[in-house]
Amino acid sequence: MHLVTPETKAIVFNNPNNPTGDVIDDEALEKMVEIARKNDTYLICDEAYRGLTHNIGFSTSVADLYEKGVSLGSMSKAFAMAGLRLGWIASRDVKFMQDVYIHRDYTMISNGGIDEYVAALALKHKNAVQQRNLGITQSRATLFKKWLDNEPKLSYAPFKGGTVALPYFESSLSSEEFCAKVIEEKSVLLMPGFVFDLEKCFRMGYAREPEEKMIAGLERVSDFLATLNQ
Repeated sequence: MHLVTPETKAIVFNNPNNPTGDVIDDEALEKMVEIARKNDTYLICDEAYRGLTHNIGFSTSVADLYEKGVSLGSMSKAFAMAGLRLGWIASRDVKFMQDVYIHRDYTMISNGGIDEYVAALALKHKNAVQQRNLGITQSRATLFKKWLDNEPKLSYAPFKGGTVALPYFESSLSSEEFCAKVIEEKSVLLMPGFVFDLEKCFRMGYAREPEEKMIAGLERVSDFLATLNQ
């Protein structure tokens, strides 16, 4: 709270969180709104993973909670259509949205017609599309947690949404060294924690299709961990 002052232009975060997979509940969001409103600050939330939570429901969008709240959405996560490169911005701040329109017209003008058609079709049937993706994500999360619980050199904070988690490892290796060795020796790509200003951890996705490929990847990481010295 003390980091936010009247000079703060925006508070920026994502929910569900990337890379931890945590989910900010409505009570915490209301407190963030209170802080932002007190300092007349924008509250900008990347909600690309909204719609992919594990049996806890969906948090309210900040655009619905706060007059200077800005919600960012995308077809790439909950809809699993990253190739469309389409998303949206929602806010009740009229001046902000006018500035967004001007900037968009200057940089893009328009999207691909086929991309917009496919996105519109997915949005028309969003319940069916998201339920399918949610089912896959929740089943993979269960599998991933089981794997993590059986790896003595790994620990993790509970992940409640999205498709990524941030396991911590026990080793003298830095996160960069750890991930470099995993890809060199086992051909598994992990994101080292140092890119998030964190250490002794890595980001790993767990929604890979088909399930067999995800299991194969986990087995390779297990093989690497088995040979890892403290």
